[in-house]
Amino acid sequence: MTQGGTVFDKLDSAAESADGGLVMVGRTESFEMCGFWIVKADREGRIVWQRIMANDDCSQGDVIVPSREGGFVVAGSISPELYEWDMFLLRISEDGTPLWPNAIKLPQDYTTALVELADGSLLAGGFLKDADEENGYLTLTSLDASGNVLWQKGIRAVYGEAFMRTAALPDGSVLFVFKTSRDQETILMVLDTGGNVLWSKGTDLPIQSFAVLPDGGIATLAGWRDDMAGTHGIIAVRLDNDGNSIWQRTWLPFQTLEARGVALGDDLRTRAEITCTSSGRRSPA
Repeated sequence: MTQGGTVFDKLDSAAESADGGLVMVGRTESFEMCGFWIVKADREGRIVWQRIMANDDCSQGDVIVPSREGGFVVAGSISPELYEWDMFLLRISEDGTPLWPNAIKLPQDYTTALVELADGSLLAGGFLKDADEENGYLTLTSLDASGNVLWQKGIRAVYGEAFMRTAALPDGSVLFVFKTSRDQETILMVLDTGGNVLWSKGTDLPIQSFAVLPDGGIATLAGWRDDMAGTHGIIAVRLDNDGNSIWQRTWLPFQTLEARGVALGDDLRTRAEITCTSSGRRSPA
């Protein structure tokens, strides 16, 4: 599927729709504006519809997740001034229509993770800069189903900007996987719905995709490269629900682009890879 115009377009996040298609969010600058872009594709990747929400400020969609109430919740950002971004939260229907009269402003500088809990409340993970504008804290913001902020916590001090992904676990806790632009370590952290850390473990593997398994375990994919040896590969690790490694598999050799493509691939490709590796079978090269 190819979509977009002739200037600058990007789609940053995707969620499965009720009919098995995908709804994707990002930003477009190809229609004489810099706007929040929503694209719906069917099971075959054909574009069904697209929406652009724009005003005088540049805006974009950063993360989209399906809602138990139907439709989706989107975390996005809007830039009222050059190099300055405000975070917002918005509910949309299956056809992309806003369900809230106004977007909800989030009190953080970046939002890179979003999850809806069983009671309909939301947890938004992100980054809040400190006074020097370079370092800061990983933050967790709790909102009720209507978008009202319940609380916000600083989870961990970090050096450089932090990028995070999240997923709900079967026992009601929440998994966060994050890394920073300066540290070489990837952190897996599980918190309860009150934002309290249940366990946290670091790895030097550059985890780029993960999936929660039905038993509460976690499967991860990481791409790696050894420039001295001229080899590249993919590492799959199966963890139990306490973050302990059960097994690890390595596939090599791969071309650099192929390895990176699988590790960073779209959600459907990642899901297929995880399905193979979660049972310990060797994925096809």
